[in-house]
Amino acid sequence: MSFGVSSDAGSVSPIPVLDLSRLESARPRRGESVIKLGLVAAALVSVGTTVAIVAALASPAIDFFRSIGLREFFTSKNWSPTFEPAQFGARPLFTATLLITLIALAVAVPFGLAAAVFLSE
Repeated sequence: MSFGVSSDAGSVSPIPVLDLSRLESARPRRGESVIKLGLVAAALVSVGTTVAIVAALASPAIDFFRSIGLREFFTSKNWSPTFEPAQFGARPLFTATLLITLIALAVAVPFGLAAAVFLSE
């Protein structure tokens, strides 16, 4: 990496100038192809695992929503899956999650903005 020289009075510019011709003509290192192969294998294992999990959960989830219905699941106020009759109303879970998120935002945003203002000065 070298620094470029501007035409006015021979001053040096602060922007580094990279010599890309060396990078384009360089041959790959010995272990680079092995590393690429390992990374591709890890990515494929990750995607395959995710697809397998979704496939394993799809059938039970479809059966579950056929038995109780989407409307009851999203609008019912009772979550008691172990009692008889079992009820699976998820509305309290969603509203509690939203409330906790709003409280976290109310605490984190002022602190984040104060830190940003402090660091910018």
